[in-house]
Amino acid sequence: MKKRKIKSYYTIFLFETVLLFLVTLNSFNSSLSNVYVLPFILFICDVIFFFVLGFEKSNKRLNKIVDFDIFMFSMVFLILYYLFGIIIGYAESNNYLTLYGLTVFIIPTILKIIFKEHLRNSLLTKSGDNKFLIIYSVILFIMIDILPALSILKMSNMHDVFIFTALVLLPSITVNVFATYTNIKVGYMPVIIYLLIFSLYQYVVPIVPNPSEYLKAIIDFILPILILFKVRKIVNKYSDEDKEIDRNYKKSAIILLIIPIILTIIIIYFVSGYFKYYALAIASGSMNPIFDRGSVVITEQVNEKYDNYNKLKEGEIIAFKAEKNIVVHRLIRIVNTDNEVYYYTKGDANEEEDDYLIKKENIIGIVRFRIPYIGYPTVWFSEI
Repeated sequence: MKKRKIKSYYTIFLFETVLLFLVTLNSFNSSLSNVYVLPFILFICDVIFFFVLGFEKSNKRLNKIVDFDIFMFSMVFLILYYLFGIIIGYAESNNYLTLYGLTVFIIPTILKIIFKEHLRNSLLTKSGDNKFLIIYSVILFIMIDILPALSILKMSNMHDVFIFTALVLLPSITVNVFATYTNIKVGYMPVIIYLLIFSLYQYVVPIVPNPSEYLKAIIDFILPILILFKVRKIVNKYSDEDKEIDRNYKKSAIILLIIPIILTIIIIYFVSGYFKYYALAIASGSMNPIFDRGSVVITEQVNEKYDNYNKLKEGEIIAFKAEKNIVVHRLIRIVNTDNEVYYYTKGDANEEEDDYLIKKENIIGIVRFRIPYIGYPTVWFSEI
């Protein structure tokens, strides 16, 4: 029996070494088709492993519990993350609901995650409690994650090294530690749920929070650790003999989740600038006494998309881009010259009019109403 186990361990080690070689070889391929090569390699390895060593069954009852809790945790985090975007700002999602995004990012990512986690689960369950094979599998899957990035980044300066270490290597380590523990104790489905949510949300929503590289590095590093502690807590609490999940708890949790999702969508609607109306925090007192510093103004966008430049009238309070800032001042004069329209503004609390050269492309929109005080956190954060 021991000889059979040792032989099985050697087979797993050899299998993982060959897989690592194939993944490394594939990382030198920089063509667009490469996004499907890695999922194909993982799929073939998954099939071969099944015929060589077979699969083990997971703990279905515990799997359901962890599936649900990881889904809820992930959604709550995304809600808080998007709300935090009110302070750090938002950016438009690249390839949002485009054919290119679907074929180059979404589909390959889904395939890679499913095949990778199923293969990881098969390798770990057959490895038993062999610590060497467990550690070796962690290294293998870290390499699967980071090799594509290594082939793209030139690593020619310290900034590139920081980007790779902070945004690729360290998050990959924590994610793979979480995935390894969860696969051993529960199964592969909770990991797939987590990875799909956090890998794909940016391709199915029009805007995403826009943190700095440093903040994103911290979030990507810490989040898998928080999820790991959550899974450990569940594993320590439940076993096969435990009763089934309380259905009333699941229903209540889902209802409680829907409410903040709706509120978050409404808030994002007004602060993203992606839709017709959005919010701006006032950072100066140049429009006293109409509104004070720290107020939030709701602005109706004026641009070619809505074809509503005719709404710009003298006396309206408008928002416009001036260099790298957004200014909210009163429109005092409109001048048509040489097929070009110029807009002149002045802050109500200022003695002189602005010296900005404002054209149509600089106009953001017309202020429709204000909400006092709630913009202070955004103003304070921008001044740090």
